[in-house]
Amino acid sequence: RLNKLSDYLEEIVPVCRKRTDKYKLKAIQALAFVRWKQSRFREALPLFHEMEEILGKGAALCENIAHTYNSLGDYEKAEDYFRQSLKFIESEFGANKGNRGGVLLGLGLVRDRLGKHQEALPVCTKAYQFYKDRANGAPASLQAKAGISCAKLHAKLGNLPKAEEYIREAVDMYEVTCGETSPLTASAYHELGKVLWKQRKREAAQKALKRAYELEAMKDAWDLVVLLEIHNLLMDTHLKETDHIERTKFAEYFKISEYVTKRVQKDLPQDGNAAVYYKAAAELKAWGGEYVEAQGLFETAVQLFTVEKTTDCSWLIQSCQDMLAFCARNLQGTQASPMNFEVPVQAQATDDSLDADEEGDNQGGPTIEEIKDEAEESGPARAPEAVEAVPSVPAK
Repeated sequence: RLNKLSDYLEEIVPVCRKRTDKYKLKAIQALAFVRWKQSRFREALPLFHEMEEILGKGAALCENIAHTYNSLGDYEKAEDYFRQSLKFIESEFGANKGNRGGVLLGLGLVRDRLGKHQEALPVCTKAYQFYKDRANGAPASLQAKAGISCAKLHAKLGNLPKAEEYIREAVDMYEVTCGETSPLTASAYHELGKVLWKQRKREAAQKALKRAYELEAMKDAWDLVVLLEIHNLLMDTHLKETDHIERTKFAEYFKISEYVTKRVQKDLPQDGNAAVYYKAAAELKAWGGEYVEAQGLFETAVQLFTVEKTTDCSWLIQSCQDMLAFCARNLQGTQASPMNFEVPVQAQATDDSLDADEEGDNQGGPTIEEIKDEAEESGPARAPEAVEAVPSVPAK
């Protein structure tokens, strides 16, 4: 539909630009919003600036321009326009009116991306308080969204207990306002698991990360990068900085991993990226003692790594082959690997493998394109009241 609308506008806008009435501005505004929704930000930006020349600056238009600069990675200009928008809001509506919360949150996130974490935190905290006051004690998804941003900043600044507090509140609010299986709920559980593990709250982190794994796997718009991050973090909670490994616990994640494996097989190109997940799933099966299933996944991964040309996969292939040999020895009875065992003190910080040399795990495998955090991205604000508003891009 956007493409069809774009085609119409490409015919209409040149005609409307020749007019001197309201339809000139309406056409430019409509095209700007369509380009934004198409993620064609470089084309949207001059259209917003053209509106700025016609209308002059205003709260909503400055916010739109700020979001566009933010999407283009020009954070300094985004910060400038967010600040201008905030001044207009406070002068026109007052301290706690209009879209002040959204602009504050956008400003805070831009400062965060500029590395100004200390400056970003009080701004995001004001956004959180704005939405909290507006909710008046009721659960509110926007309060939760701002809370997650505050939590991330507290975590970066080393205040993990405060980060955990914000995220736990956000999880509860998202479950009530968006649903227990919402993508926002999934992201919140992921953030909770990360913060809990940073505090080495092992069992609580495992519980949160398992829930995040389940929910992320269910998403229509699922992201392999996110799933791998959760999978690997879950493995870390069982294997790192511990004096005892209970391999039987890995079976708790088999169903989730099997479901994701089927989606990878069905929905993704069978390339090196898919192989990375097959390898991770195979290691999970091997740790859980399911050697036959692990072998099948390792063999598939090796086949895909062998034909992958975008990067050197030799260390990944060797790792899989070592693990295949480990599985074979256990199936042949020439090696008996206990399902529960004590970890020597000197190995606790580094040994997270069964038998293979995992030194290469910190090297770069096939590139998986990262997708921006949905909970942090905002779309353009509503248009000024003087102009008929094109529907705004909703906060993702």
